[in-house]
Amino acid sequence: MVWLLEQLLLRHVNRHEQTKAAQRQAGAETLSRFQAFKLLSGHIEESMVGTTHGTKHRPDSSMKLEQFTRARWLPTKEAKWRGHTDAKGRTVNPSKTSAEHTLSHIFRAFGTTSLERLDSVALQRWLNGLAGTHSESLVKHCRYYLKSILEWAVWEDYLRKESAKYLNCRPPRRWRKSR
Repeated sequence: MVWLLEQLLLRHVNRHEQTKAAQRQAGAETLSRFQAFKLLSGHIEESMVGTTHGTKHRPDSSMKLEQFTRARWLPTKEAKWRGHTDAKGRTVNPSKTSAEHTLSHIFRAFGTTSLERLDSVALQRWLNGLAGTHSESLVKHCRYYLKSILEWAVWEDYLRKESAKYLNCRPPRRWRKSR
């Protein structure tokens, strides 16, 4: 029985020495607890933050609406836009064409405005003005796209609040059906 206890103790000591040797070889003993924590938090941050062309992605609310839309929002939506080949063999993508048309209206009005400067009142006034001159479908698409873009900006921490959350599409008289 004593022999068995000696063998178990010897195995335990050997494992402990092997672990210490592996730690020395990895350089773990040379780091303080604080240094190890700092190193680990750096690795975690690198793995959590996406990279764009080798640089770290840092949300910046001063980014322009058009720049944000083309760089961060459009890539997430384009995969859903299906194209087809027409009778003449040309590739046609009506969803993309429609989206570009809708986005051109939004960019004409707010493309150079930074995300942090977008105001729900200004967005609503613009939609109301657009409703007086354009079709119901275009106005609704602009509202939907603005809400989606700004919701994505909040999700990716570019904005704290979503400016387009409560945008309304009140139809002008010319849209209403006469009875």
